[in-house]
Amino acid sequence: SLGDARWPLPLLAALPELSLRGEAPTEEEPEEPSVLVSGVPADWAEGQIRLLFVLIGGVSGVRAVRQAGDVRGRILRAYVSLEDPSLCAGAAAQLDQRQVGRDEEDVQVSCRYVGGQAHFRNVLAEAAALFPAPPPPPPVGGPAATDEAEAEERRARDRLEALARAAVDPGIDDHRKRLAILLLREDLKKRERQWTEAETTAMERVDGETRRWHKDEIERKRMRWFREKASENAEREAMARADFQGTMLRLEEQQQRRAEEERRRREEEERQALRREEEEQRRHEEEAKQAALRAEEERRRREEEARRRQAEEEEDRRRQAEAEEQKRLRKQRKKQEAEERVRREEEEEARRLQQAADRRRLFLERVRKQEEDERQEEEEARRRQLQGEEARRRRQQEEEQARRRQEEEEEAQRRRREEEEQRHEEAKARRSPQECSASKPRPAEDD
Repeated sequence: SLGDARWPLPLLAALPELSLRGEAPTEEEPEEPSVLVSGVPADWAEGQIRLLFVLIGGVSGVRAVRQAGDVRGRILRAYVSLEDPSLCAGAAAQLDQRQVGRDEEDVQVSCRYVGGQAHFRNVLAEAAALFPAPPPPPPVGGPAATDEAEAEERRARDRLEALARAAVDPGIDDHRKRLAILLLREDLKKRERQWTEAETTAMERVDGETRRWHKDEIERKRMRWFREKASENAEREAMARADFQGTMLRLEEQQQRRAEEERRRREEEERQALRREEEEQRRHEEEAKQAALRAEEERRRREEEARRRQAEEEEDRRRQAEAEEQKRLRKQRKKQEAEERVRREEEEEARRLQQAADRRRLFLERVRKQEEDERQEEEEARRRQLQGEEARRRRQQEEEQARRRQEEEEEAQRRRREEEEQRHEEAKARRSPQECSASKPRPAEDD
């Protein structure tokens, strides 16, 4: 499991301090054996480094490590490969701590033999051959995949515990101890990489869920904006209904978001509870392993009391184990205090959420009452508006009737004038011309 990625750490804590120099290469080291040169003057280039090995043999290549971000910067260290790789160890011993440079600025160069990647693989192969892994047990009636994984994990633990016992066994020489410690550390590196990859995968999954949630939230906001724009072009009665529906929709969305946040919070609490259980299980396993190691050390101390120097070394290891135990207990107390603070903070957060929910409920009630009052006021205003429109319509009808009566009266007066003019023309036609000329102004007076 993910929590068991670092379980060999207690084994490494009790191992003796044996030198593994030259057996654990870095990524920058070459494949073949070479000489690591460090502490060179600041103004040196690869040519000056090659000159150091002129009297020893031909140089096949120089890999210079410079300051980060500067291709032509100062050389921090260099890996020098010789034409004859067997001369690397002697060259490192001969040139180590040599004074180079001008008299007033002498610099002491450090040289160290590096076995290279190939040598390290050979050492790992030798260690694997010396401490082979136990063969898997034969299948017994179709076991489940989980049982096989647990059995494989138990075999790996048994092998690592055997390596740890070999690393502290006084009857084994230092070379075999170094090989055992090397296998332990390589297994720890592999488990650290697996743990890191699993943690990265979990973080990427959480990031993907967060991005999807943000995308859904943006889509909901965009759809709400379209609904609001569409409601602005509707009639007033439809606008009021759409506003009410939009308010209810927003309340439902808020409730859904709160429910979603509550669900995610519960899931996060469950994940934290699972992590705490795994940490507690690991702590119990580490305590059991530490107890077993302490019992083994006590037994060896009683058996080796006759030899004073070994007894003193065993006492030093016991004191170191006690210091590690005290350090672990202090870390455990700090962890418990941190969990207590987290619990208090969660209770305070729950109380604040309850208060916020009460305030939201009161606010929603006030909003609902205010909307009801506004709706009643709008209905009253609409009723008064309809009454006003009815009154205006009646006034317009009355004005239309009055205008029609006036037009009829004007038409009657026009007809009367036309009839009078016609009668006057007929009278003029019956009169003589003289009478007509004498009586010409009279019609004007009548008019």
